[in-house]
Amino acid sequence: MLKFKTVGILMALCPLMIVMLGCDEADEEGMDGLQESQLHGAWENVSFENYQTIESNIDQDMVLMFSPGIGSIEVSGDLTASLTYLYSWGDAGNYMVFVGNNLLGIENLPSYQVSINVVQGMASSLSMEVTLEDYSQHNFQIDSIAVLYNQNTLQLNILETQLVADDSVTTVSIGGQLEPKQLSLLANEITTVNVFEGFQFAELSEGVTTFHADNSFETISTLWAGAEPDTSLGTWSLNGSELTMVVENDEGYQQITVAEASIVEDELTLVIRGGCADESDVAGCLQQVEEFLGMTQGTLVSFEDVYTQVLHRIN
Repeated sequence: MLKFKTVGILMALCPLMIVMLGCDEADEEGMDGLQESQLHGAWENVSFENYQTIESNIDQDMVLMFSPGIGSIEVSGDLTASLTYLYSWGDAGNYMVFVGNNLLGIENLPSYQVSINVVQGMASSLSMEVTLEDYSQHNFQIDSIAVLYNQNTLQLNILETQLVADDSVTTVSIGGQLEPKQLSLLANEITTVNVFEGFQFAELSEGVTTFHADNSFETISTLWAGAEPDTSLGTWSLNGSELTMVVENDEGYQQITVAEASIVEDELTLVIRGGCADESDVAGCLQQVEEFLGMTQGTLVSFEDVYTQVLHRIN
């Protein structure tokens, strides 16, 4: 069963990766390494891809919590939406179950986010927060609702129920059946999957990185439509085709990104690899990933997380 704290293992670097992936190095076709001068100038993000490779030592199913599920929870009435994402965490029969029309919340409007407190398979309360394209909000709360949640199959059933918003005017009905997709893993075979499909980073990340001759850089990025541009400043160094970028915050904490880089004509590709093999506690990392993916404990052999960014020279 998914425990929310484990999400941080895989997700903590994602926002920075998007920013850092806007910074890359150039490499002429056929060269063994890169020259620093090839990086000088501005590079614009073109595309972004994220995937994971997973190897299990038994045949089993893996839960795809951050992909659209099977079925939907429908909202009808004054507001309408189909909610197809479901994830949860908890144990001992007590779970927090979240359902939404997307995983980005107010970063991708309209946003419908439902929270359900489940005790022994039955809901004790449900709340729903709706934010529309004009940023108007509608909040719904009910203390008792007919909900069944199967902690083994992760299937959620909500008997259609009417909700009235806290403005005492907006009325909707909510109901339906939803469960997360699962992916079959074959023993001792490496499977490639995008665990974070629902976050759609490739479509949201826009930015330009400028590499300066004094080994400083700046990235100006917009992570989603309508967001204020974010500026990241740091230093960079190059060793062959390995680019290292360092960003230090006001508290002195350094965030370091190391990437493999290559270039064909004016297109630059940056690949960042991570995973449990890079952790000091490999066994602990594998165990947390197993919990996160709903796998049988002690069966995950390897896990690698790969980010690939393509950029285009603009000057």
